[in-house]
Amino acid sequence: MCTPDTMDLIERILAISGKNTRRLIINLYCFKYRGVVEWDGMAFEKMNNLKRLIIESGSFTTGPKHLPNSLRVLEWWDYPSPSLPIDFHPKKLVKLELLDVCNCESLIEIHESVRFLDKLKILYADGCSKLTSFPPIKLTSLEELKLSYCGSLECFPEILGKMENVTSLDIKNTPIKELPSSIQNLTQLQRIKLKNGGIIQLPSSIFGMKELRYFIVKKCEGLLLSKENEGEAQMTSMVFRNPIDFLDLSHSNISDEFLLRGLPLFANVKELHLRGDDFTILPACIKELQFLKEIYFKVCENLKKIRGIPPNLEILCELHEADGYKLFRLPGPSIPEWFEHCINGSSISFWFRNKFPVISLSCVFAGLELYAGVWFTLIINGNKYLSPHIFLADLSSDLLCICDHIEELFYDLVLSENEWNHVVCTTSWVPQPIKQIGIHVLKQGSNMEDIQFTNPLLLKEKRDFHNLPTWGKKKRLVFVSSRNDF
Repeated sequence: MCTPDTMDLIERILAISGKNTRRLIINLYCFKYRGVVEWDGMAFEKMNNLKRLIIESGSFTTGPKHLPNSLRVLEWWDYPSPSLPIDFHPKKLVKLELLDVCNCESLIEIHESVRFLDKLKILYADGCSKLTSFPPIKLTSLEELKLSYCGSLECFPEILGKMENVTSLDIKNTPIKELPSSIQNLTQLQRIKLKNGGIIQLPSSIFGMKELRYFIVKKCEGLLLSKENEGEAQMTSMVFRNPIDFLDLSHSNISDEFLLRGLPLFANVKELHLRGDDFTILPACIKELQFLKEIYFKVCENLKKIRGIPPNLEILCELHEADGYKLFRLPGPSIPEWFEHCINGSSISFWFRNKFPVISLSCVFAGLELYAGVWFTLIINGNKYLSPHIFLADLSSDLLCICDHIEELFYDLVLSENEWNHVVCTTSWVPQPIKQIGIHVLKQGSNMEDIQFTNPLLLKEKRDFHNLPTWGKKKRLVFVSSRNDF
């Protein structure tokens, strides 16, 4: 433990340790001492046999001007210089497996010699706030690379050759602007997550990575496709067949242009998250994503049009999360399968108790080249309520409309307390009837036990009948003779 009284002793150790020592280890641990170690940086100049140097704490006036090339272990917390000595070429460190420079706030660049550490398995550089330069790497043994919270690093390092042991990249709060095309040399990469970054440009090579399944860009300033992707959307999705099946681009200022050009590149995606993004139109090309089963849109305040639905979609979730009534227009001849109840025609009924359920109403309109509108009529226990007129604009083909929070179109509903209420919902428009109508219950605002699509009173009578005692039911006696009687 270092104290002001022992500083002279430390300096003497550093001064004499190089004399006639064959295998020298130095471990300095200054836990309580908060002062500054005064030295000229030359204390290690003559320590030609120093094997292991560990400095766990302490503040030094300057960085070392010389480090012995005999070192096999070097661990220096709060390293006081932005770089290593220029003549430091430790051949004994070629088997280095861990390089940790986390929170080295003075570090400006990673030394080029790092690229030759072919035994290196772990490289941590989190929290190096002044780090601006990272050399190209070919670390064939590397398994983990951490570059989070590097507030000045804008370039991801070039990958000079195949690196087959890195399976995941998780980078947070680092303003990387571009992923290099050489990222495809991370041949076993399965997951990329970029969070709280800047505007990131993606190379076309990323869509050819055969093991990449999870691609996550969250809370970044934007996402761009490189110019080499111009006009390649259909070709890329056919040729590369990338296996990405989970795509999360939430809160990343995703634009209409990116969706139009980018969605076809993710040909095999199964789950798509676009929460809190700025796009206004979900383009028709989304219909080409035949494996897409789930789409999540929470807080997409600018979304106005949905021009297509993937053929195998099972969940179109959280359109209703924003408060208030909302109308979505989608091309399509039928109601999605996730709607709990649908029938042909323009009228549908259900029963509920307690509070009115939070529901979406879906209608399929036959295509007509004219401007049209629609209104809804609710009949609850015989009382009639009419909604405002809703303008639908030009209907040139079959149109599917999903009306979220339909209950907010009606006021002063008279309901029976503690009893089942019968609701008939009728949809009217000019000039001809609606083809199909359906109801989807928004589970976050409703109790599913309090809504039925068949008359619950009839169900109760049926259950009561089956629960009657045996004396209340007709009996049937059956006699079966043995075969010997025939």
